[in-house]
Amino acid sequence: MKLKYHALAIASMATLGMVTTAHAAKVGADFEVYGNLYPQYQSSSYDGGTSSATSALPKASKSTALVDKTQVTPVNSYIGFKASRKFGEVRAGFDLQGNVSLDESSKDAGFTTKPRDAYVFVQHEKFGTVTMGQMDTIYKKYGDRVRMLGVSSSNFVSTSTVASDVSWKSAANFNTRIGQHLAYETPTLNGFKAGFSQAKPWDKGLATTKKLSSAGVNWSNKTYYVGLAQETHKGYIAAGNDKDTGNRLSLGYTAGKLRVGMDFSNLSYDNPNAAVSNYKTTTWQVTGQYALTNQWTVAANFAKGNAGSCTLVSGAACATTGLGGDMMSLGARYDYDKDIGIFMLYGKKNANANASFNSSAATMFGGSLTDMSVGVQFKF
Repeated sequence: MKLKYHALAIASMATLGMVTTAHAAKVGADFEVYGNLYPQYQSSSYDGGTSSATSALPKASKSTALVDKTQVTPVNSYIGFKASRKFGEVRAGFDLQGNVSLDESSKDAGFTTKPRDAYVFVQHEKFGTVTMGQMDTIYKKYGDRVRMLGVSSSNFVSTSTVASDVSWKSAANFNTRIGQHLAYETPTLNGFKAGFSQAKPWDKGLATTKKLSSAGVNWSNKTYYVGLAQETHKGYIAAGNDKDTGNRLSLGYTAGKLRVGMDFSNLSYDNPNAAVSNYKTTTWQVTGQYALTNQWTVAANFAKGNAGSCTLVSGAACATTGLGGDMMSLGARYDYDKDIGIFMLYGKKNANANASFNSSAATMFGGSLTDMSVGVQFKF
């Protein structure tokens, strides 16, 4: 939805308190308001699980009981504003997205206090693009090519909690958006593009500074996609001397009504706790989507995280038995037109005996979580 008149652009931004005078919104003709709203009615049920684990790498023991529940949730619905102006071979602009909440709780904060993408960029036709602010890392941007039905972001059908995470460590996800972020990407040449990004989130009052760096390269044409990416985290736990590394190969295929994406990841964690010097594991995921008719689209995915292996500081045998797990999701969407539709989702996540994935099932070790939902999607 491109806004032709400055007055309408100014009014849209003013409603969010983003401008105080008319002169502040003179961004030129390339101004766009867009969004993806997909609230859903969701039912979650739990089976199995215990409050303790015996692996060398569990999270802290837990005693919170699992409770079945139903809820209406906005998931990760958002509204965005973006604009740019061109000066010869240079284009400068911004992109600002904010979550749309259904209540005023601290968990579902408002637009300006819970941003998604929030960055500015300068792009040169020959030398590439520099971006600064909050955005996806190169690792995330170059992978996970098929996002199920356009409603998977932060939803239970997202494969990132299994394919890009581990089942025992907090703040370990490699498929993420982050602030205080600087990125550079080359122009596309013969289908190839490369990128690098770095972030140093500042935790006020802490002596240790977190650091994140991500780099990747991809090639694509209208049918095939291949991407390679690496992301490194430092200082993501209290000890401050840990180093987490994720490597991912991403593949994509698009032909007519069919879209398929696959990811294969190798995750490594140095000094994850005082007793363990290293943990390594592999994960993979596949997502497919097919348009049955002009109105009906179906989709499915599967992701698996293996138990992995570890090394103790003492040199003794290190047990990872019971870590890892898998998930499977099914979905369908009926489109009234290209912007409005209804969708139905089903997902089941299985955590092995000593695993606790970063989801609603994170309150217990092991067991399974089953989710079902019906929602409405409105894109503009």
